[in-house]
Formats: sequence, C-alpha cells, structure tokens
Amino acid sequence: MSEERSAGAEPVGVGRSCGKVLLMGEHAVVYGHPAIAVGLDDGAHAKARWSSGRSSELAVASWGLAVEADGEDLLSQALASILERLAVRRSLSVELEVHLPVGVGLGSSAAIGVAAVRAIDDLTRERRSEAELGAAYQAWEAVFHGNPSGIDHTAAARGGTFVYRRRPEGALIEAIAPERGARLVMVVAAPGASTKTMVDGVRQRVQTEPQAAKDLASIGALVEETLPFVAAGDWARVGEAMNTNHALLRALGVSCPALDAAVDVARSAGALGAKLTGSGGGGCVVCLTHQGDEHLERVLNARFEGVLCRTLN
Repeated sequence: MSEERSAGAEPVGVGRSCGKVLLMGEHAVVYGHPAIAVGLDDGAHAKARWSSGRSSELAVASWGLAVEADGEDLLSQALASILERLAVRRSLSVELEVHLPVGVGLGSSAAIGVAAVRAIDDLTRERRSEAELGAAYQAWEAVFHGNPSGIDHTAAARGGTFVYRRRPEGALIEAIAPERGARLVMVVAAPGASTKTMVDGVRQRVQTEPQAAKDLASIGALVEETLPFVAAGDWARVGEAMNTNHALLRALGVSCPALDAAVDVARSAGALGAKLTGSGGGGCVVCLTHQGDEHLERVLNARFEGVLCRTLN
C-alpha cells in the first residue's frame, strides 16, 4: 500500500521484491525444461514519487547511480520499457534500495524491476492485474537478457520455493513446501558474466552440437527426478542431484575455473551439494547444508567475500 495518503502529503508509491537462487535447472529452463527456484527475501525496496522533471528518473543511492528514461544505457531503456507497458505519461522518480550483490546470478535486475513496477503501480493507484504487472516485469528483463525465461521475475514477485516450467501459453508454476528445512549458502566466486552472452552461447552450442541438447534434456530429467526429494526434505538426495547438475553445466561450457574451485571448497567442507547458480561464466555458487550447520558458512567466509545465507523451507 502507498504511504502518506493523508490530505496535502506528497503521494508515495512503495514496492518490494525478492532475489532468487536457482537450486537446479538453469539454461534448461529456457528450452521448456523445469527448474527449481528459491526466492531470497529482502531483494529490493522502491519508492516512487511524481516529478516535475522533463524525464522520469531511477536512482540507487548506495551505488551512486541515477538514470533518466530517455537515456541510452540499459537501465534507462528498462525504465522506459516499464513506463510504456504501464502507460505512465507523467514524469516520476523511483528511488531504490538493493540488498543483493549485483550481476552474479541472484536476480538483482529482476528484483529492481519488480520493486520499481510495484512502486509505480502503487503511486498511480491503477490496481493493475497480475498479468499486466507481469508483462511489465518481462519487458524490464528483456532489455537486459534478450529472451528471459521469466523465472527471475517470478521469484522476485512471489518468493518461496517453486518449480517453474516455461510454456508458449504461459509459465506453469507450482509451489513446493519441503517437509524439513535446509540451509543455503551462496558465495560470490567470480565477477559476473553477461546473462545474455551466456544464454546466446548455449543456444549456439545447441544449434551446432547435438550433445548440448542432450545435456539440457538430462538437466530437465534430473530436476523432475529431484522434485519429490525437495518436497520430502531429503537433502542428501537433493545435494547429489545438485552435484550432477553442476557437472552437466560444466559440459555445456557455462562454468569457469573460479566456480569449479568454489564448488570443490564447499564440498570438501561438508556441503551436501554445490553448483553454480544463474547463467554462469562467473558469479555465484549455491551450497546446500543441514539447518544448524554453521561449519560450511565459516569455511566459505574465510575463503570468499560476499557470502549470503538463507533458510530453505
């Protein structure tokens, strides 16, 4: 709900969103195979206000970043795309707080987009449908990623743990409520790579190497086999599947030495499973461990910067 609705007060629209971590299924999800995602609470917060400026603005103060909708950079283009989708003709400003590392596979761009769209919708009091908001989320993500699967903005908007299947007629989304919780530890192992570049690289391999399509199908089958274990909270089996998923992603050429090294460190420290998460080429590794097990977190904190922990339930 909007803040400061009292008479005479400046109207303010607010929006919140989650980050995301892909437990399994990245890249394969682009081709219609299932993926398992977990929303990360407290991804981004946005406030939107009407502005007297000639162009709408978006700012992230903690980054020292401010752009206008008529700019040529990607963030400016993304802002313009959601304003067009939401049919907002009046200038406004959006201020954001982002609580995720940027560009490392944890859904920061989707978190920003979803929070901004929600704040703008709240400011305009249009009460748009979820489908209308979803189209704006997708338009934002398309600027950065070309042909996004939709899983990032879905996680940003809904949070929780779910399986996602991309379909031409619309995504199929099914919530998962594990019987027992677990601990996820995410570590930034290397600078992030362009999601669009990584997705395009896989597409080229699919077009020229028959094995690449088989690897994607194997990832999809592995996700399907693992879904009952996630629901049952059988984390040892889930961890084994995560390890296999990482091997298949390596075969697709989307891992890198730094990601592989972080995976090895995590497994040596007792992780039930560890794999790259996101599009790869750099960025984050996600590690699975039992609730209450702090040893893995201590080891990774000693070796890496940017360690983030969440409960999976």
